[in-house]
Amino acid sequence: MKKIIVPAYSKLNLCLTVGDYDPQRGLHTVDTLMQTIDLKDVVHLTCRRDGECTTNLDWGEGVEDNALKAARLFADTFGTKGVDIVVDKEIPVGAGLGGSSADAAAVLVGMSVLYGVDIGALLPLAAQLGSDVPYMLSRGLARVTGFGDEVELLPSLPLLYALVVVPVERVSTAEAYEGYDAVGKKPNPVNAEEILSLLRAERNTKLYPNNNLYQTCSTRCPAIAAAVKALTDLRSLHIAMTGSGSAVYALYNRLDYAEQKRDALMAEGYDVRLCRLID
Repeated sequence: MKKIIVPAYSKLNLCLTVGDYDPQRGLHTVDTLMQTIDLKDVVHLTCRRDGECTTNLDWGEGVEDNALKAARLFADTFGTKGVDIVVDKEIPVGAGLGGSSADAAAVLVGMSVLYGVDIGALLPLAAQLGSDVPYMLSRGLARVTGFGDEVELLPSLPLLYALVVVPVERVSTAEAYEGYDAVGKKPNPVNAEEILSLLRAERNTKLYPNNNLYQTCSTRCPAIAAAVKALTDLRSLHIAMTGSGSAVYALYNRLDYAEQKRDALMAEGYDVRLCRLID
């Protein structure tokens, strides 16, 4: 049987502006800078002789796994046989790191190789699977707009290290956007260009608000605000919540600074991952 192994890398939102809600699509428009980091799941795909698709992941009754959804969509769209999917999970679930989107994109890419489908034909499928999935077909730094389907790849940032803190408490994406919609006065758009310029120069961005969902999420989940406070120090360049949370992170341009902060946070009992930004 033909098999393939595909890495599914997670992402950080360096900033996030939330736009208008489209009731027909059930989504908000966004303007965000996304960056790949080396925290990843590993997706194993094995061709089947029939049209069935299976997965080792089980999110509970009534919850469809995004990787399985991607496989079925691919098989139905291109008339191929199915696959058996085994995902080795390392990306925390429900943390705003794009784990399920990364898995879905990895399935699409893997099946395109196994069944000889041009990878350029995957974007319309990715857009049906979630607003992060089109970006996940690529890697590196990108400006992502629209409903996540407009992806502009950008020149790489300098080598930076991300210290990611994952609170035990979580806020779902639905809760984050529901809370955002319930707020009367919306936050101002984030200055993505200025944040990007400062990061390229390895200068501190911390005077700039960077995520329109942070206030809502940190109010609903105080552990997010506590994690931001714990991460704050003079040596980091950038501190933000990624996506709709709950993970928050700090960027450093020196590995030793990141390692020292990681050790201090681990001693306080935080779930901390030290990652590298990758192209």
